[in-house]
Amino acid sequence: LLHPCALSGALEGRCAPLTPKPGESARDWGSGQFPGIASADALQVRGAQRLSTILALTRSARFLRESHPMSDARRFLLTVQYLGTNYAGWQTQTNAVGVQQVIEAALERMFRVKIRIEGSGRTDAGVHALAQMAHADIPSSIGPEGLVMGLNDLLPSDIRIASARLVPGDFHARFDAVGKTYRYRIWNSPAADVFRAATHTHIRQPLDAHRMAEAASAVRGHHDFRAFTVTAPTVSSTWRTVEDVSVERYGRIILITISAGGFLRFMVRRIVGSLIEIGRANIPVDSVARCLEPEFAEARWTAPAEGLMLMGVRYGGEPVSVVSSQ
Repeated sequence: LLHPCALSGALEGRCAPLTPKPGESARDWGSGQFPGIASADALQVRGAQRLSTILALTRSARFLRESHPMSDARRFLLTVQYLGTNYAGWQTQTNAVGVQQVIEAALERMFRVKIRIEGSGRTDAGVHALAQMAHADIPSSIGPEGLVMGLNDLLPSDIRIASARLVPGDFHARFDAVGKTYRYRIWNSPAADVFRAATHTHIRQPLDAHRMAEAASAVRGHHDFRAFTVTAPTVSSTWRTVEDVSVERYGRIILITISAGGFLRFMVRRIVGSLIEIGRANIPVDSVARCLEPEFAEARWTAPAEGLMLMGVRYGGEPVSVVSSQ
């Protein structure tokens, strides 16, 4: 069975049609029965070998489409990386492009059937992910490595499947998640860095990371974060448990990392927005604490989306997939 990443270009007609080279006849090419399936460079064969390879491609495509119906599908857990700059968040959108629908389109091209993926949760427009998790039911006997290679061959360069593994059929990427970690990255310098502009928020004024760290400690524990989300949240409760929070400076980079059992919409960005104002000495250090119960002072600042990244998701006793590098 030929690998799906080899099939993807050939069977979608991306390669040039087969045409005889000077001195070759149509008979040497199978009488032109298979135009547009693959190019000479793609198949790297000549003469009769071309025809046998094309036939093998056709049989392999039929195998992927027909020999494994959805009832025999196996569930894979995917680790997805993406730069959110060009996307309206993770979730499929009706009037914009989400990361989810791009991956689903690649799966449909690969297996010739619609396949839905379920993510561990949403990310807002412009937010990035180092390790978003999503599950999908794949109607094929393909292995994890082949699935990763095949999808990455079809996906744009700002979305990548970092890994795939088989999980039980009742596993759910969202409902089985017990924790997530987000990291906010700030480039704190008078001049922006062109190589970090897409993934770091640029703050020109000097920030006092020690003040920010002192203020951030207030969110650790079980609190009502209603002041740090939308005005009319659709969730049943705005109470969340923050397991850990840190503010660290590495030269001109400030990293704010928050781990929790779950997050509200805009929660991290609004916490960070207040911390930035504290770092500028525009508001008191206790301003974050005053936004929590019982006072619920207004959290007026929302940090830009480009600095935020989903670092990892935790399932059961597994550690959150966090990379410690900047």
